[in-house]
Amino acid sequence: IARHSRGAVEVTCYGLRNQRDAGDRRYEEGLRVTCEHFVQLDKVSDYDASKAINRFGNHILVNMNGYTASARTEIFAYNPCPVQVLMQGFAGTSGAPYLSHTLVDAVQAPPESAPFYTEKLQMLPVSAFRGAPGP
Repeated sequence: IARHSRGAVEVTCYGLRNQRDAGDRRYEEGLRVTCEHFVQLDKVSDYDASKAINRFGNHILVNMNGYTASARTEIFAYNPCPVQVLMQGFAGTSGAPYLSHTLVDAVQAPPESAPFYTEKLQMLPVSAFRGAPGP
């Protein structure tokens, strides 16, 4: 996110977790300085969060939480944006009809694994996983 082209792309991040430890707060602080907008939605329902995201007019919504304890994946089920993407970090398909793409690399999801995904694979040039082979 920090390296996005600010002249071409406007980034809005949404805070969805209401129970944050010190590590989460540091991560959130880092996001706040790399994006144009940061909207805290931790105290609203999934439905109300999806409505707020929709009203903001985003074109692409990226799920950076995957299937973690407080990911609030249900927000995506309301389809608040035209294109909804699962971010690299979840090794496998979501199986969710409301996620159209997944950002992966060739280590996590070799191109021949595409038939096993419900999402379209968007291949990244390098892996975000430590220890993964580089290009």
